[in-house]
Amino acid sequence: MYSLYPELSPYQQHWLDVGQGHQLYLEESGNRLGLPVLVIHGGPGSGCSPILRRFFDPQRYRIILFDQRGCGQSRASQVLTENHSQALVEDMERIRLHLGIEQWLLWGGSWGSALALYYGQLHPRQILGFILRGIFLARPQDIAWNYQAGNGASRLYPSLWHELCQGQPLIDDSLLATYQQRLHSSNELEQMQAARLWWRWMEREQHHQLPQPHPELLNRSRIHCHYLTQQCFLQQHPLLEHMTHLAQHPAILIQGELDTICPAEQAWQLYQHWPSAELNWVKGGRHSPLEPSMVDNLIRASRHFALRSA
Repeated sequence: MYSLYPELSPYQQHWLDVGQGHQLYLEESGNRLGLPVLVIHGGPGSGCSPILRRFFDPQRYRIILFDQRGCGQSRASQVLTENHSQALVEDMERIRLHLGIEQWLLWGGSWGSALALYYGQLHPRQILGFILRGIFLARPQDIAWNYQAGNGASRLYPSLWHELCQGQPLIDDSLLATYQQRLHSSNELEQMQAARLWWRWMEREQHHQLPQPHPELLNRSRIHCHYLTQQCFLQQHPLLEHMTHLAQHPAILIQGELDTICPAEQAWQLYQHWPSAELNWVKGGRHSPLEPSMVDNLIRASRHFALRSA
């Protein structure tokens, strides 16, 4: 079974000005002449983690991490200003051109898998292949799974769902609309309480304690809710309906069978629409990429593409 590669530091860091008051944090590590891979983090709103560098052989890969608009170390005058999926795709293309890369491999999990697909469908000629984990398709039913009473996740975690709802009346019967208001409340204590409960629900598989309140947590929650209330800005571009653009692109899909954040049906549906894709089920696997069996599958996938390009 494969394990993470040793820790490594970036050999170069950038803050790329993309306009509308946004500067993106961007870093490169590994081999400057290696196979370029763009790591697309989840969320939306979460930002990259240094541990994501360790899924790739640093002798073979040019590893590129970036924090999406308003996330992590990226800078923004207002985190929600011009923050939508179309802008993120444009940012990724700016990154490619800024780094002088002709084609690259895309690696993403959860929301990162949806954004990778969206970028790939709009820029198929720039793609060498995909490694996608914990597939999220951003359809209305996928969002409802997590945020609609009586739907899947609320029935699996009733006590956490009760905490999230806190017995308060919902705006237009919508948990998302209610939290959109609470996260932007004029009461700072209400903002932070809402942010803590929001991320407790999102990280329910990890069984974490309630996160400590801090400004980054509030920004993450606001961005995440902002995207979900707008169906991740993909209403006019359903991902499955545009898979013909990627029909011949190689892809390895890795899905935990017991994932309750992004249930396995999404990976199966994507696989059915993607003739050139390989789907690897992780028995007993959940959502986190850091479970040993998930790490093993992800590193096998990165080794596969490295050998394929040699």
